[in-house]
Amino acid sequence: MNEVILNQQSKNILAIATPKITTYTHHTHLLSILGTYERTTSWIYCNYINIYGNADFSRNAWVDFYFPMPYLLRPAECCEWLTTQKMQRSFLTNGKQSFWEFLKYAIDEGFYVHTMLNYFHIPAAIDFKKTHRLHDVLIYGYDLDKKEIYANDFLINGESSFNVWEYQSFTIPIEHLDSAFNDYSQVADQDFIKGNIFLYQIKEGSDYGVDPRTEAVFASIRTYLDAAVLEYWKHYNCDNRKATVFGFDIYQSMIAYLESRPPHIDTRSFNLLADHKKLMTQRMDIIIGQRQLDKASLQAFQDIEMQMKKIFNFLIKYNLTKQEKALMNAIQEVKRVAENEYDLLSFILTEGT
Repeated sequence: MNEVILNQQSKNILAIATPKITTYTHHTHLLSILGTYERTTSWIYCNYINIYGNADFSRNAWVDFYFPMPYLLRPAECCEWLTTQKMQRSFLTNGKQSFWEFLKYAIDEGFYVHTMLNYFHIPAAIDFKKTHRLHDVLIYGYDLDKKEIYANDFLINGESSFNVWEYQSFTIPIEHLDSAFNDYSQVADQDFIKGNIFLYQIKEGSDYGVDPRTEAVFASIRTYLDAAVLEYWKHYNCDNRKATVFGFDIYQSMIAYLESRPPHIDTRSFNLLADHKKLMTQRMDIIIGQRQLDKASLQAFQDIEMQMKKIFNFLIKYNLTKQEKALMNAIQEVKRVAENEYDLLSFILTEGT
């Protein structure tokens, strides 16, 4: 995706960047905005450290990045580099104003718009005129001459022999927009942003300066490595603590899940862990350089990042072929990643602090 800024009377396209994370939209949309402003990079490296997930992957193989706030809020709402507003979609379904009119006004004011749409009405989607499916989209521009709006979301790559969801830029005809926004009557999917419309705007004048080499980052890495119970579950949601794993203990749940040989592997958590390792490598590039540590450590983090990509590919192969060897290779690689990462992070915490 190319970063573009155009602002004419009939066209307004806000800047958008390739995001550092491509697992869940509440991170991917956020980072595709933050990526347009270089000063936000340190905020990303200081926050995307801890992870948590379901202890029993057979129930739901779900893992996510953790932010120190109740999980009903979203990461964008605690990002100092954004002005974030939210409103209920019901304000726009009362017939007084169309979603398109609201959207144009918001973009002209410099706001990105994050909302749920029904992909049955979106020509770029595989669901078009076939399946009523809700998903949350980030809208960042419009072109009146072409009669289309510009959006980002995960769409299935039609060129692939197996369905792979890729984060892409695409267009939506303006004439389809209000139908996609208003038509909930036949949708079975859950509206997981709870009827909200989110508006995001970069705060370029923010003085929120953080450094990925600070002691707070090392403390977060220690929390991750120790698999410590995180604040929300420690103080406010104790009843759900036993059903949740934290930090490094994610590997135990992953291995148990794979060794149970489910008929189809849910690969989302493995993709999130690949994102986690990618960001860890970029973070360590800064830390290792600043602390003048052995550069071989950086290569070791890069190797872990590549191992996670191999694991993901093994699981895709297993889902396609059901070959036992692919599954066993994935299990062995997960165990190897866990061992290597523990040793590396223990070294960084000892030598780098």
